[in-house]
Amino acid sequence: MLKENNELFNDIEAKLMQVQTLIEVILDNHNYQAVGYDEPFIDHHKSGNLMWAAVDLVHEAIEELGELDFNIKNHY
Repeated sequence: MLKENNELFNDIEAKLMQVQTLIEVILDNHNYQAVGYDEPFIDHHKSGNLMWAAVDLVHEAIEELGELDFNIKNHY
């Protein structure tokens, strides 16, 4: 079970890192002038797609959290 938990933790971490990157891109696009661009680099409807992808990844990560087994006993 410990191996399965480690795999789930890795999957959850990977999904959350992807979400972080997607949100950073969306924020940079929204605040394009502060980042140094003359205009947004992603169309509004496409940045909406990035938000939906981020939400889907968060939902998947939450589902995987429910699969973790927290009843692991220490073996000394």
